[in-house]
Amino acid sequence: MTATASSGSVGEYKLGWWDDQLAELKKHEDGTTWLYCKKAGEIEVTVTFSNNENWNEASLERTIYINKVSAVEDVLSDAVQVKAGLRSITLSGMTAGMPIAICAVDGKLISNTVATVATQTLAVAQGGVYIVKVNGKQFKVVVK
Repeated sequence: MTATASSGSVGEYKLGWWDDQLAELKKHEDGTTWLYCKKAGEIEVTVTFSNNENWNEASLERTIYINKVSAVEDVLSDAVQVKAGLRSITLSGMTAGMPIAICAVDGKLISNTVATVATQTLAVAQGGVYIVKVNGKQFKVVVK
């Protein structure tokens, strides 16, 4: 965010007293201030311009609405492909950090891990039907 007064002075930003739970302001080396959103909600941002010999101090307050974005996770999950192999399950199209869970059809957790690379092969002890959950999306595979 950048705000400049007609005097040419750059403003200083601050959040409302409780808004740091929802967002954080960080000033960068280039003089701009960035707003980092932590979670959905409504915040108040105030920009204040200091006074000088020609201008009085001035401030401006704005309300910013932060909405939860869920479509990004859906797009990432849509890229994932799951294929069964010989006592293995290969997952592709992942991004590092995606949660991966493999369960037996009775619900017993077989493996719980996190993706470290785009394509990952996980071994299973025996053939059978498995439920694979990647980043919230479920797949059913039959392992030989």
